[in-house]
Amino acid sequence: MGVVKKLHFHVCRLHPNTEADFLKEYLIKNNIVNAEVTKLNSKFPDVYSSFKISVGENLKESILKPDLWPSGVLINRFFWNPSKVDDRPPSENQSDEKAQDFPKP
Repeated sequence: MGVVKKLHFHVCRLHPNTEADFLKEYLIKNNIVNAEVTKLNSKFPDVYSSFKISVGENLKESILKPDLWPSGVLINRFFWNPSKVDDRPPSENQSDEKAQDFPKP
């Protein structure tokens, strides 16, 4: 048995109070098991919630079914920018303005 390839999706425009555990339970009830659900920082957290969902590639069709999601929810492949996911402290030659681009923990 080999390693299962994971696909990553960005789901947004869910109710702002939606939590990762609730979304994971919702997916399980809809036969999408072993999903990894991570709540993301939304641009407008008072308006909607955003999540990264990782599933085995065998669940791609299931997670992309429009009838799985409430009206208005968007789902797309998740792409991250490695240059913005940099945990290193800013070097001395970086300006303060550049350092502020990184999300605060």
